[in-house]
Amino acid sequence: MRVRITGNAARLANPLFNSNKLKMGVFFANIGGGARPTLAEDRTRLSWPSVVEIAQMADGAGIEAFIPLATWSARNRDSDFTKYSYEPWTWAAAIAQATHNICVFTTAQVPIFPPVVAAKLTATVDHISNGRFAINVVCGHAGQALEGLVGAPDLGHDEWYAYADEWIEILDRLWSDPDIFDYSGRYFDLKGAGSYPKPVQQPRPPIMNAGNSDVGQRWAARHSDMMFTAAPTGDDEAIKAKVDHIRGIATEYGREVEVWMSSSVVVRPTEREALEYLDYYAVDHADLLAVASLLRHPTLPAVLQALPAATRREQLRRMVAGSFNMQILVGTPEQLVDRLINLSKAGVDGLNMTFVNYQDELCRVVNHVLPLLEQAGLRGPFARQPSATG
Repeated sequence: MRVRITGNAARLANPLFNSNKLKMGVFFANIGGGARPTLAEDRTRLSWPSVVEIAQMADGAGIEAFIPLATWSARNRDSDFTKYSYEPWTWAAAIAQATHNICVFTTAQVPIFPPVVAAKLTATVDHISNGRFAINVVCGHAGQALEGLVGAPDLGHDEWYAYADEWIEILDRLWSDPDIFDYSGRYFDLKGAGSYPKPVQQPRPPIMNAGNSDVGQRWAARHSDMMFTAAPTGDDEAIKAKVDHIRGIATEYGREVEVWMSSSVVVRPTEREALEYLDYYAVDHADLLAVASLLRHPTLPAVLQALPAATRREQLRRMVAGSFNMQILVGTPEQLVDRLINLSKAGVDGLNMTFVNYQDELCRVVNHVLPLLEQAGLRGPFARQPSATG
């Protein structure tokens, strides 16, 4: 029987707050094909057994986070990219039951989930996971992405963050206030609001948020425990400048925030093999319709076709491997670890990983990259379960 701890002790026990200098996460594993707009034959297909296999491999290796994408419709009717997906709250509840160590996230778009609904969902999954739960909050352009689907209000970019200010303020009260309360604000008018039981973690489960605009970064600095950011792959000076800027904003509010980045990973015994696989999925089998949809550039396939072969290859590597503002990490285990050491030196606290084939690539990371990160002092030893082979 697992020991149940509650309150602030439960929150501090969340693996997101462990002592590893560079924390790791698996991103987008609830999506068919993952995060890469590719038609590669070996890409992971969506099925519940495959999701559980990926989660348990990450869990058994001491990886800290398992984070879904929230998507509610097809991006392009002629492409399967992100079309098939599991809903992130029920997905998180089930993954929590299938794992023992990892922190399981949901991804919550503020226009979809009223605070009273989000509060109850959060408490439920936090209890199921015994305090291994966190929320990736999406605001910013969420309303535009959901236009015509969920009846979201018509708000501008900056106004969504004002909406999210009230949203998180109400949630904080629902998660901690012992009594029922009324709330009257610009966007919400609640009578008799209350949520029971409270989350296991107090004063609340961890919050993660992404934002590159000033208003987005300031929202994250005020409310988040972890923040996604992005910078050009390999530009360590730009990464450090971005991290320092985010920490400086958090300091203005008397807070500290972890800074995370996301990545697309290919690891092979030799650099040649890694680059060949990058070209296989990103160039030879690029899903051009998906890329054009992501970039809102409908004539992109024709533009790319007109480019010289070498230029086209470099563009597709960046667009496919680097989609969703990913760091492109391709090479041998030693090369990847060198890049991760530089990310850590630049101040990055955590790295989310995406793959084309989650089972195969994550297995290589577990068996060949994580031990080198321990040797480099970025991660402490973890009693791995014998779940990964290869």
